[in-house]
Order: sequence, then C-alpha cells, then structure tokens
Amino acid sequence: MSTHTSNWRYPRRVACLLVFASQAALAAFAAPGAPASSRTATVIVTRPENQGFVNVCRATVTFASGRRLFLFGGDTKTIRLRAGSYNVSVTSPYPRGGGKSPWRSVPVSFRLEAGTRTRIEIEPETQGSEYTGVWLIRKLDDL
Repeated sequence: MSTHTSNWRYPRRVACLLVFASQAALAAFAAPGAPASSRTATVIVTRPENQGFVNVCRATVTFASGRRLFLFGGDTKTIRLRAGSYNVSVTSPYPRGGGKSPWRSVPVSFRLEAGTRTRIEIEPETQGSEYTGVWLIRKLDDL
C-alpha cells in the first residue's frame, strides 16, 4: 500500500468520526422518539444600539440554566433552551472603569414552550439623558 493511499484514508476516518460525534451529541438532547425541536424553544435576544460609550460595553445575559450570551450595542443573538421556566438576568462591568459597581438587572422570569420562538430585548435604563446603571429586560412576544 502506498503512502498516498494511507494519507487519503485518514481524513475520511476523521470526517466520519466527527459526523458520528455530532449525531451522538444531538441525540443526547432529544427524548427517545421525539424530535429535538419538540422539547426545545428558541430565544432571540436583542440589544438595540445606544448612544455613546454604552454601545461598546459588553452585556452578559445569563439564563438560570447557566447558559450565557454576550451582547454589545446593536447585537442580536439566538439560543436554544429546553422548554420550561427560566430566570434571566443581565450584568456588565461599569462602562467607564473605576470603583463604581457593575451594572445589573432585576432577574425576570418567563416560561418557554416547546417549539416556540421568544424575543427578549435588553437595554440600559435611563433617567433623562443619564444611564442609571440598571439593565432592563423585556419579553417582547412569542413568534
């Protein structure tokens, strides 16, 4: 057997292994006999653009399951979660450094139904033209 033949088989084995591993990982999240989409819901998290320095401040959206999303001003991200009840909160470091406290939200609870798409919007709270250091979370609607 030539060296060329054995080198050709190696990438094929790696590709087969990767396909098998990805299928096994997907199967681990699905109930026997039920498609994965029947047990999960999609959450679309949007963070509109803000004025000035707050756009470049990273907001960390944390779900009670421990899953996290990181968003900057103008970002929209999607995550799939198992159907059920969740608390979600948002934190970020103080945008201009120094000894000030990090920005936080009040945790918001909501329920995800299997097979649905839910939109959530996060934005910094303002009083007049000033930011208060609090993140607001709004569940917009189910799609």
